[in-house]
Amino acid sequence: MDSTIYIVLSTLTQMPDVRFLTSKIPNDFGLEGKKFAKQHALALEIRTTRDFHDRFILVDGNECYFLGASIKDAGAKGFSIVPLRDVPVVSFFRQYAEEAWNRATPLS
Repeated sequence: MDSTIYIVLSTLTQMPDVRFLTSKIPNDFGLEGKKFAKQHALALEIRTTRDFHDRFILVDGNECYFLGASIKDAGAKGFSIVPLRDVPVVSFFRQYAEEAWNRATPLS
């Protein structure tokens, strides 16, 4: 994950509160996040964990999407975002993600 995610978020018409759970981040990611959150008046939390290899997006705890590649490659290469629709699968993943979030290290 890098700061290009902030460019993607800035294209949204409604700005949600955001939580990032990732294994590694660039040194300036947190500072850029604080500036972005202040500019867009949103709550932003960042934590690190090694619990995931693949990329997922959870929206409001109800929608779940699997990303076939890094967001930074969207538009430059073949890219897929697959919605997960099976309710038990989404529920399981949501619970697993929340447990991983609770174990993760907050970015200071």
